[in-house]
Amino acid sequence: MNKRPRRKNKLQKMEESVIPGAGNGVRVVDKDLTFALRLLKSKVKESGILLEARERREYEKPSARRRKLKKEAIRRTRRERKLKQ
Repeated sequence: MNKRPRRKNKLQKMEESVIPGAGNGVRVVDKDLTFALRLLKSKVKESGILLEARERREYEKPSARRRKLKKEAIRRTRRERKLKQ
């Protein structure tokens, strides 16, 4: 009898797709490019590479960086106060 091979669940596919010791590398398994692309995107987002690249696109003066961080902190506290009410 010819039995169909069992489909792999997501965890098995993830374990096969991740390349050990390759940082953010992903291997395409079973010609499933969309899954590999989603996995790569999530790994890049977790590592913060894209955010850092955007921040380093152009030089930001230290005073401007402090000003930006202070504005973000003020917005965050206002939002938290608003949610408490």
